[in-house]
Amino acid sequence: MAAFRRLIFVAVCAGGLAGLGVAGLHQLTTVPLILAAESFESNEPGHAHLEPHAWKPQTGFQRITATAVTDILAGIAFALILVAIWGWQDVKIDPWRGALWGIGGFLAVNVAPSLGLPPELPGSQTAALPARQLWWIVTVILTAASLSGLLLAKSIGVRLLALGGLLLPHLVGAPQPAVTDTLLPGELLTRFHVAVLGTSAAFWLVLGGLSGWLMAKNNRGA
Repeated sequence: MAAFRRLIFVAVCAGGLAGLGVAGLHQLTTVPLILAAESFESNEPGHAHLEPHAWKPQTGFQRITATAVTDILAGIAFALILVAIWGWQDVKIDPWRGALWGIGGFLAVNVAPSLGLPPELPGSQTAALPARQLWWIVTVILTAASLSGLLLAKSIGVRLLALGGLLLPHLVGAPQPAVTDTLLPGELLTRFHVAVLGTSAAFWLVLGGLSGWLMAKNNRGA
């Protein structure tokens, strides 16, 4: 029970701090781009009739709070996954190894899915949500499992299987919208994609490194 409490403590502290930090980065990078996209979306003909009753946080305190809460909860959730794996496999961990695990998380959760489903701005044309969610989940799981196989397996057969798993979602292809026209400028989309990947990379490095440091510190004190 004491070991379990230590894992929860590490996840809450590391995930909460990493989430809070990336929430601040989002206010400086992605949020202004989202606001710019919403201004284009509001000028689109027929926009007012699309979802008249849909709630969204108002610009200012509501949006900042919603972003921060979402980022903190996501940070804690991802940290729980990391520390659970470390505890289950009895991995020797420190800040540097933790940061390497963070890079793996970034590749699996952000980079691989973005190759088929780039980060979306309001007003972007998208395929049906269930199809996108399914493809995203399968891609993240296969990428994480395949990276583990490529790095940890000693068998050539397992490594070849892992390589196939890494490529499979992209060979199948992500679900795409029937209509691809958008009012959003290409420059705005590009800047948003770069901002999302940049903030995500910072988040995963901090999350992995901080989780590794706290794990090592708690293990020494156990």
